[in-house]
Amino acid sequence: MATLPFRLPVSMRHTISGAPASPIGAPPELPHWSGCMVLAICFFLLAGCGSPGLPTPPRPPIPEAIANLSAQQTGSAVLLTFSLPKTTTNGPPLPRASDVEIYREVEPLAGQPALPATLLRTIDGKLVHSYLGQGTFRFRDELQLADFARYANARLVYTARTSLSARHLSAPSNTVSVQVFPPARSVAAVSADVTKSAIVLSWLAPVETVTGAPIPILAAYRVYRAEANSSSAATATARPSKAPLTVPFSLLGSTRETHYSDATFEFGHVYFYSVRCVVEYPAGLVESDDSPWTSVVPRDTFPPSAPQGLEAAAQPAADQTPARIELSWRINPEPDIAGYNIYRSDSLGAPVARLNQTLLPTPIFRDDTAQPGGYYTYQVTAVSRAGVESVPSQKVSVGMPPETGGNK
Repeated sequence: MATLPFRLPVSMRHTISGAPASPIGAPPELPHWSGCMVLAICFFLLAGCGSPGLPTPPRPPIPEAIANLSAQQTGSAVLLTFSLPKTTTNGPPLPRASDVEIYREVEPLAGQPALPATLLRTIDGKLVHSYLGQGTFRFRDELQLADFARYANARLVYTARTSLSARHLSAPSNTVSVQVFPPARSVAAVSADVTKSAIVLSWLAPVETVTGAPIPILAAYRVYRAEANSSSAATATARPSKAPLTVPFSLLGSTRETHYSDATFEFGHVYFYSVRCVVEYPAGLVESDDSPWTSVVPRDTFPPSAPQGLEAAAQPAADQTPARIELSWRINPEPDIAGYNIYRSDSLGAPVARLNQTLLPTPIFRDDTAQPGGYYTYQVTAVSRAGVESVPSQKVSVGMPPETGGNK
């Protein structure tokens, strides 16, 4: 039997939940609260989907601003130095070395310097290590000869910024300015003479600046010294600029003369010297560029002075102590004395023989090989740590008393 389809009565066919029936052929009307329900559902759905916010890309880290930029003329260049930032503006450490941008402007001498906007140099973070010296970033802004006339009544103003991406630079550093003047020509050559007490340096005085003008006021010469490992002695002698430095150049001293004595050296060390001429201008002092490096490897080939005050006294036998000759002398003044040697001649014209097997560390000696009735002549020498022996001291002679019957 076929199943008849279920059909609502006509009176109910157009009535939903008691709502009046719509005219035949017209769409059914929904109750008034159904639209509010739909809107509420849509609101909650949209609110649930949008609560975390739209995803945004992470912001690149921005380095902290450089805070200690300084500028100083050094020869025919302006030397900029500063410490590189190590953290971001948010606090975490930088993930890598940042790029460095140097800005420079030329401004009148009067008034407050403005923030430079002209980019002078960009240094890639991969190359930053080559500009570091003892943890400080060092950049030389090299000047041309024409610049000294061009900037005669102006000043150079600098600032620096760092970044990890081109669009996210740090804030500008502090602003610094410097007025530049023609330095003296470099000292042409420095000679070195090694003496026992000092390395004596000498040079010829320059007479004009790099622009050819006479030096206005020569204030001083500054002497700089560096050190290299002793294994680099051959390289230092042949090619000084190629020898690796273990102690960088630093100011050793200054003088108004064209010579200088370095009394703080040590034999066997490898030293480099450079001299700069300092010119005085109304606005301050200006150093020249470095002279060519002079390398020195001082060797101790200098004998100590002969010991002084040698005395000898014969002592007779007593109790269990045999007869002997006791000697003493003054300590040598040199700081590098390793010890002393004692020499004895047993008679006039007899050969001299050394009595001690090893160096004597102190200026005393007891000769218990002297024989009763013998007559002996003594001398003493000093030996340096380098093994160089002095000339003998003055001679001193002494006789041993002869044996007596009670001592036989």
